[in-house]
Amino acid sequence: MISADGFVVTRELPAGPDEVFVHFTRPELFARWFVVPGFDTPAAKISLDPRPGGAIAGVLVSPENGDEIPFAARYGDIEPDRMVRFLFTDPPEEVTLTLDDLGEGHTRLSYRNVGTGGDHTEAIAGVNGMLDAMETSLKGSAF
Repeated sequence: MISADGFVVTRELPAGPDEVFVHFTRPELFARWFVVPGFDTPAAKISLDPRPGGAIAGVLVSPENGDEIPFAARYGDIEPDRMVRFLFTDPPEEVTLTLDDLGEGHTRLSYRNVGTGGDHTEAIAGVNGMLDAMETSLKGSAF
């Protein structure tokens, strides 16, 4: 069950919605932003099936000792270049990423998390780290 408790983080990104959206659908780009401090997210260990109900699976790998942390989710609703929803089961949570075209090659991304109870301080810090990584990817990549 997913509780109504959650949070929203909003960020303006230096790319159009189409360039941002592919970071949710291509393993080599997903690996650049779906990051956790102290771990790498190898693109070769990510599987994405970007359609409603499609699977998301991957592994976070510690470069220090090789420890692996698997992750899995499903895609919920998808509207290319506008919105994608990830549905996690362990723990149950729903993440909706909405893209608003601001023009002139900029996009407002809203990251809405529902299902995480309690103090969101660490989760928000983690999301900001992911969005920092996405911004770095967008600044340095040709699509």
